[in-house]
Formats: sequence, structure tokens, C-alpha cells
Amino acid sequence: MGLLAVSTVLAPLLFGGVLGWTVPVLASFAAASVLASAFAAWRNGRPLPQGLLLLTFVAATLWTVLQAVPVPCGLVEWIAPDSFEHVSRTAAVFGTDERCTITQDPGRTREEVLKGLTLVSLLVSASLVGALRRRDTLIQIVVIACSALAVVAVAHALADAPAIWGMYRPTNGSAALGPFVNPNHLGGLMALGAPAAFGLGTSSRQRTRRFQWMGAGVLLLGVLALAMARGAVLAGLAGLGLFGALTARHNVEHVRADGRTWLDKLLLRPMTLAALPVVGAAFVIAGVAGLDRVQRELGETDVGKLELAARALVMAATGPWVGVGRGAFGVAFVERTDAGRVRFEYAESFPAQWAVDWGIVVGPIIVIALGIVLIRAVRQADHPHLRGAVAGVCAYAIQNLVDFGLEELGSAAVAVVLLASVATNRASSTLDLASARRAVASAIVAGGLAVFGLALLGPSIAPLRVESSRAELERTLASN
Repeated sequence: MGLLAVSTVLAPLLFGGVLGWTVPVLASFAAASVLASAFAAWRNGRPLPQGLLLLTFVAATLWTVLQAVPVPCGLVEWIAPDSFEHVSRTAAVFGTDERCTITQDPGRTREEVLKGLTLVSLLVSASLVGALRRRDTLIQIVVIACSALAVVAVAHALADAPAIWGMYRPTNGSAALGPFVNPNHLGGLMALGAPAAFGLGTSSRQRTRRFQWMGAGVLLLGVLALAMARGAVLAGLAGLGLFGALTARHNVEHVRADGRTWLDKLLLRPMTLAALPVVGAAFVIAGVAGLDRVQRELGETDVGKLELAARALVMAATGPWVGVGRGAFGVAFVERTDAGRVRFEYAESFPAQWAVDWGIVVGPIIVIALGIVLIRAVRQADHPHLRGAVAGVCAYAIQNLVDFGLEELGSAAVAVVLLASVATNRASSTLDLASARRAVASAIVAGGLAVFGLALLGPSIAPLRVESSRAELERTLASN
């Protein structure tokens, strides 16, 4: 559990996983975490919760691998003519041999393979921890990770830091709310963590613990208001609203279970009543300050955010059914559309992004599969901490309808752990050696693949990044 906690807390703090070298580092921690979880499962004889969630992550990663590996050029010309044309033009310009892949950006897609292996490792590790211990342990890890991120962001803001951690000056974005250069990503994790924190506070029986978790929730809401991120404010409101609705539904179902009404129970929770005005004040401030910003940011470039997502969906529908390659959206979009003075690397909406990257068939299937997992989790959330966690996941999903936090490993890693907490089966109290062997084998395979991918792809991630190419080009131009 310790390695999983370190991986989850470290992911957003390590520059949000934005810099190329951070991806191999996070992959190393994820691989160590899943291997340690395999050892724990072997010792305790607990099964690995199988299901649609794990199958979806594995299938998405395998599809990304297929997009990245070289295949015969004749096949690529048939199933992905745009990719073949891209390879042909590149080979003609640089005088190199044609090496055909489905993806139009092999470097970024190889990076996405490593990121996919990292997320699969974290998912397997979190599922085993949830089965071995209690699912609220995973939720606590996520809330601690979000709280640590909030404290660091406040520290950067108070210091008016020109560089993240005093080391990295972002060329795009700001270090004012580090370690993320994009306040939208910070806001997305605050919207994810706040309902989860309130769920833990509501379910805690110890007064001190309840105060701590409620305080963490208020902190996250305060930083959410400070970030004023587009979509994150509305997503946070939606998450808290869902948490309240799920709680009200549960209370109505048990309204006379112990002779008291749900209002009586609410009045007996002073911590809940004390938190309500703070929560309300935070969102009044965020609503007044944030809604205007949301409106400005949705149309602040030559192509507005909503128009960008619409263009991406059109491009997915008219492009190759196998996709342009995971991570290759920026290359494909700039070649096929007129985006004006801005080069968009992301579709700013995960359904549109995945439809372009993975293709109009695979992308929507992955979205639908995750939607089914989430709907099941909402229906099965029978404890306050689970209701808070599932509300946080839903808030994060809503926020990423107008953002690309899911595309950054530092943000996605935290969301995956919280998603595992609501999708993992209850811990079994009996030993199951056969299932434990399967769990160990699955975890070892995940960890082994992560280690293999790290050794094969890790050294090439940073040099193939756009920022590395830009720096090399600038040095060349300066020398001449």
C-alpha cells in the first residue's frame, strides 16, 4: 500500500507528469507498486477483482501498442491513408526510408503506451489494495494526494513563484499555481477530491477524523475557487450536488429505520452543519468569479473550446476508423483543419480526443465502457465514503468534457486510483488460493510489462517531446 500511496501523491506533484522525464519516473513507481501488491496478494490469498474496468484499460493499451508498432506500408495505406501519406511526405523531406505505422506521431504514441502501462499497473495495484484492505483506504490516499497538491499550489501562489519548485519556468502556462502549469488541471483534481473528502468526513465515527476530512474538503474547495478553472467550478458544483442527491436518496430509503427522520440525523451532525456555510461561501465566490472566466476561456482563441471539440468529432467521423494514433491529435488536427494562429495539441474534451486518437469505433466503445462502470458504481454506492468517491469521479469526468487533464499522467493517475475504489469488489474474508494465484500472475504480468515498457521506451520519451525538438531547433538557428 505504501508504494501505491507514494505513486498517487507523487504523480501530480512531479510537475503534473507534463515534462517528458517524469513519465518514466512515475512508471517506475507504478511498476514497483503493482509488484508489491502482487506479493501482498500472494501472502494473504485474496483475489484480484476482475471486470469491465480492467478489461477496458487493457484493451485501450493494447490498441495503442498496435498503433505504434511498424506494419506493412500497404496495410497502412489501406486502413489509414492519411498516416501513409504523412509517412511518405516525411520520408521524402528527410530522405529516410519509409517506416509505416498507424499513428501519425510515433514518438507521442510510444509515450502513450508507457502511460497506458503505468495506468494499468496503478489500477491493478489499487484494486488489490481495495480487496486486501478496505476501499476507503484508496479514497483516503486520493484525498491526501489532492490536499498535498492544494497546499503546494497555495504555497506557490503566496510566494508568487516564477518557477515550479524553483526549478522549471513554463514556456506555456504559469507557475503561479504550481506544480501544474495549467490551472484547469489543478481545478479538475480539486473537484475530484472535494466530494471524496466530504464523504470520508460524513462516514467517520471519530470526531477528530471527521474534522480532518471535512477540513480537507473545505481546503480543496477553496483552492478550486482560487484556480477559477474553466469547467472545474461547474464540475465541482455537480459533484457536490450528486453527493447530496445520493445521500438524500439513501436517507429517504432508511427514513424510519431507527425512528428518526433524515433531518434529525442531519441536525445531529454539527460538523456537517458547520461545513455547509463554508462550502456555500466558497462556491458563491467561485461562481461570481469563475463563470465569467469560463465564458471568456471557451472562446478566447481563434477556435473556441466547444468548436474545437466539434471539429475534432467531425475529423474523427471522416478520418481513418483506426484513428490517427494515441497522442497524435496535434499533428493530425493541424494538417486537416485551419485552426488559425494556435496549434492545438488536444481536443479539450476526452470523448472527442479519444474518437480521433483511437478511432471512431474504438474511442466511443472505451467511453461507453467506462460510462457503464461509473453507472454501476453510482448504483452500488451504499456507504458515505463511496458516495463521495463516485461523486468525485463524476465531477472529474464532467470537467474533462471541456479540458484535457486526463491526457496528463499526473492528473489521470489520481483519477484512476479513485475510480478503482468505487469499482473494486468488497474485500473477501476467506482465503482463495486459486484466485490468489491468478491475482499474483495478473499483477506480475502488469508489473513486468511496465518494467519492459520502461526499459524499451523510457529513454526515448524526453528527446522525442515537442519541447525538446523546439529547443534543438532554437539552438541550431542561434548557432547559424
